[in-house]
Amino acid sequence: MRLVSKLLLSSLGGLALMACSTVNPVTLARLSQVNPLETDPALYRVLANLPEGLDVKQGSSQLVLSMTLDGETQVNEFTLQHLDKGGVQELAVAEGDLERLRALQVVARQAKQQNPGGSSGSLSASVGLCTVNGGPDPDDEISIDLVMDGQTALPLVRALSVSRYLEEIENKGSGPLQPCP
Repeated sequence: MRLVSKLLLSSLGGLALMACSTVNPVTLARLSQVNPLETDPALYRVLANLPEGLDVKQGSSQLVLSMTLDGETQVNEFTLQHLDKGGVQELAVAEGDLERLRALQVVARQAKQQNPGGSSGSLSASVGLCTVNGGPDPDDEISIDLVMDGQTALPLVRALSVSRYLEEIENKGSGPLQPCP
């Protein structure tokens, strides 16, 4: 099985994270070395360093595991819960979803053993954002890190301006970010 660590961040409106120029190529190379079938999903983290005026919309963030096993595709969604760490927004797979995700890892590993060329998959993350107090300064920046092993923060997006992020959202047809509830 070729399970690709395709960790992409997106806004709730469906933005698949920006052009390659904003994604750290070293991180992408390091992620290709990570085997999400072997890594405990309790260790996965998405770390979003958001400027004042942006926040993670509670209940809107998901981890999605897509698997194609012998020609049949399964899409499984798991809630990413917000961990109150102060400063950086930290998201992790919700406790209630961990066993289901671990069970799917077992299924994928078994499929890989039985038919190595007959399966593939991807792992992605979607984080919903909303505005606070009128929204962020367009010149402020967003940075996003991924942690797959419980220790090493891999920089996925560095210093992406809010204005560029908002432009990408609008180009994808998602419309402007909404105020947080």
